[in-house]
Amino acid sequence: MARHSSTRAGRIAGCGILIMLVLGMVGSANWQTQAQDVSYPSVAGDWKVKLGGQKLKLSITQKGRELTGEARYPRDGRLSFAFFGTIDIAGEVVIDVFWSENEKAPDVRPEAWAQAVKDRYANPKYPNMLQIDGLVHLQRKQDTGTMTESLDGKLVIPSLKVKLKADTGAFEKIDSITDKELETEIKRSYADRCEFEMGTIPAFNCLDGKLLEITVAGAAQATPVARCDRPVQLPLDGDGQCVPGSRLLRLPRSAEHPKVLTIAICRKYTAALKAEEFSDIAMVSHNPATGNTCFFQSELGKVYDGRKVPSPTDEDHAHDVWGDRKADTSPSRGFFGPAGVRCNACHAAGPFLWTPYVGQIVSSDTALTDWNGEGLYQSNFADMFGTTSKFLTPESNACRTCHRLGDGTSCSDHSPEFTKFDHANGSERKIWMPPDFTGTQADFDRDYGPALQQLARCCADPTLAECEAREATTDSPVAHVPVRPVRRDR
Repeated sequence: MARHSSTRAGRIAGCGILIMLVLGMVGSANWQTQAQDVSYPSVAGDWKVKLGGQKLKLSITQKGRELTGEARYPRDGRLSFAFFGTIDIAGEVVIDVFWSENEKAPDVRPEAWAQAVKDRYANPKYPNMLQIDGLVHLQRKQDTGTMTESLDGKLVIPSLKVKLKADTGAFEKIDSITDKELETEIKRSYADRCEFEMGTIPAFNCLDGKLLEITVAGAAQATPVARCDRPVQLPLDGDGQCVPGSRLLRLPRSAEHPKVLTIAICRKYTAALKAEEFSDIAMVSHNPATGNTCFFQSELGKVYDGRKVPSPTDEDHAHDVWGDRKADTSPSRGFFGPAGVRCNACHAAGPFLWTPYVGQIVSSDTALTDWNGEGLYQSNFADMFGTTSKFLTPESNACRTCHRLGDGTSCSDHSPEFTKFDHANGSERKIWMPPDFTGTQADFDRDYGPALQQLARCCADPTLAECEAREATTDSPVAHVPVRPVRRDR
């Protein structure tokens, strides 16, 4: 014990000393000048830990390279261990672990624990916590198929061998402290990462949402029709474009992240459904402060009871509705997404997509402001889709007067469909974009024809200089578009 006391004490005197030593392994001489050019993997957030058969919740805080954290029992909140350390570019986590007294064996008395803490060079930052003798190495890995991250390695826990007085049975001394490896599983899912980023995403009832009416010439329809004023505008077969009963709802904001906006939509694609049944449930959660956005989608081709939609973080019931990440089989979109839907193909330019269908509940002006359509946007949070969408930002394009432009279905579907008078499954002859346009075709061609021609060129070849295409991430944000009133009357 005495042999390593000086090196051990020096190493734990402060995080700064620990970091200097670890950096020395990778070349500390010039690290300070290079730090701003280095990007370390993010392990910040909440992780689920299985340790010797017990379940813990591990919360990690990360500031660049430096890490701190603690693990607690999910239900009663008792602290199990705390740590500080670092992460390197390759994703290796190197931590110093301190175990709480909760983890000692029942027959280890408090005075024995206190002596063990003292013998292990008690750290004032973690009073009465027993430090393991050595650094723990964990390797961050990601299963891209299941969107599950892991910290692979083993944790160790101190085991005390105590000598008691023969006559009284009172504690006499510590004979030895042995660090024993434990089988460890540290993981988190896409939903876990989203919960940390967005706050608690609650369960909900679709029937609490506002009704998305199907109307013909303004009159609400009770049964599906072939044509309606505001069709769904999704690639659906049969009567799915104009089926009454779908609902849109805004979920309560979490106390942890009060500015995060989460919106769910519950759609019906057939008349053969009860009032509480839905064909499709989708949800978008967006953090305007970071731009990070999470998408959740039900498996298609099933019927869901919309009265009890679980949170995506509900381990027992999430899979009753929410689909896992898998390949998108659509040849036009490709890549991956929840339940096989590449959401950022449509949500290319921003977190939420405004259409006349949802416009009966959310005005275009509200969408421009409350939906953060021009703010920070990360279209591929946690690499859910395997590819980011792109912002198309041609300067002086008339469509950019109100909003950003994106690739994907913004190019192939939305821009041509929204900017014509006659629509597939539409009963009303009306241009949808810009909203409330009341001019003639000649008026539209004069004011917006050049913009649409430029957009068509950019959709065909985003690499053209005029398109100013860039990844839809917060690393390459697009300056806010100056919103000014659009002329409605001609």
